[in-house]
Amino acid sequence: MKNLNSIRNTFVRQSAQSDCGLACLAMVLIYSGRKNDAASLLMESRVPENGLSLLEMRRLAERFGLTARCVSMDVATLRRTSCPSILHIIDETGDPHFMVCYGGLKKGRSWQYFVADPARKMHFISEDDLTAAWKSNAALYFEDILFKGLPCRERAWMPLLTIRSFPKGLWFSIPFLNVCITLLGIALSWVLQRGIEDSLTGKKQSLVIAVLLLLLIITIFKSMIAYIKQRVLIKLNNAVNEQYLTSYIRKIVYKQDLPQAGVNNRTLKIHLTDIQKIQNAVSGFASVMLSEGVLILLVLSGVIYTEPVAGLINAGYLIAMLIVAAKNSPEIAYQTACLNEMSGRAENQLSDELKGLFGKMNPESRLMHHHRNHHQYLSSARQVATRISRYNLFYECTGALNVLIVFSVCIFKMEKMEMSYGILMILVISSYFIAVLIQKICNAIVVITEGADASRQFSLNCTQKQH
Repeated sequence: MKNLNSIRNTFVRQSAQSDCGLACLAMVLIYSGRKNDAASLLMESRVPENGLSLLEMRRLAERFGLTARCVSMDVATLRRTSCPSILHIIDETGDPHFMVCYGGLKKGRSWQYFVADPARKMHFISEDDLTAAWKSNAALYFEDILFKGLPCRERAWMPLLTIRSFPKGLWFSIPFLNVCITLLGIALSWVLQRGIEDSLTGKKQSLVIAVLLLLLIITIFKSMIAYIKQRVLIKLNNAVNEQYLTSYIRKIVYKQDLPQAGVNNRTLKIHLTDIQKIQNAVSGFASVMLSEGVLILLVLSGVIYTEPVAGLINAGYLIAMLIVAAKNSPEIAYQTACLNEMSGRAENQLSDELKGLFGKMNPESRLMHHHRNHHQYLSSARQVATRISRYNLFYECTGALNVLIVFSVCIFKMEKMEMSYGILMILVISSYFIAVLIQKICNAIVVITEGADASRQFSLNCTQKQH
């Protein structure tokens, strides 16, 4: 499993309670480079109310040219296999479920298995947890499948950059406008500090008026550029709405390019949530990555030019934080998906309660069941919030450590008469500025990653097959 990040891009989320097997088969198709076949499978297949069996999934796989066998295997076999397998498991609620296993990886003395749960996300699971869930040992094994995955244009964040009605040139205008706003802000601060001080010292009324006019001009230009940037972001948001939301509403009204199973309240909510995630991701990419990211590069360039050692320290800190954020992003996405799945399941069961479809349990048992769902959701929500808070604390502490290291290096050079106090303060303030912006970028990476995945899910479930 050398392509974990690429394999993550092949994830397919189930749209209904009974189509987990269909989503698993679509993941295997995308894994083997058959993305169009996966889209056809999801759009054209009708799943029985009780779901698909392994035998039915094998027949569907053979229809799309995959060689598959219904087998009984153990965990030790999964360690040796290099091809994905669909496992028949029992989930936490005691219901039958399917998930894809891509193989095992030894971490220390224990084995971890990389699996894709279509109700949640891809993640590593311990051997004990896998054995507890996979008691049947039944699986659909695929032979001689080579990993091809998605085309480059559909991997990672690329789906977010294919907004058809948004001119490509405007992407470059966003960082340019942000740099202009920053430079005008610096100019405004300099004029306020130096210009007015010099004019008051000289006691020349004409110089005071000239400085005030210059301040007015700078302020007007800064406001105009900020307005233009805001208009560009509004145009980008409208383009996202046109490509996703407007077209989706049109498909629902005219019943075009929708799955054979149709769209119910559950799938409608999922698709609208995907669209919201896409909007948040595109906005985050434009307003954080393109804006704050370019500012960090400019400030870092200035620090490297002024003091190479301080610049290298900041560059190392930047690279380390981006690696940590990229590594933590899938874990946060998985925990968020688990939380959403738990919330959706509890909401559906409450809806069934209102409709009188909850079964033959007595009222007291039903009350305890709903309370248990609620407490489980709150407990998971606290865990997710705590983990995110820990990541933010980690970013803040490492940022403070980075500033302290730069400050120590500058103090050492100032004592050797190799640096002035003014340069020291500029480098320390610049390092602090970089640390603050990096935390925003690390948080935006999670939002953008989720939005890119939502774009792929929306494309698979709501877009006609592309030839």
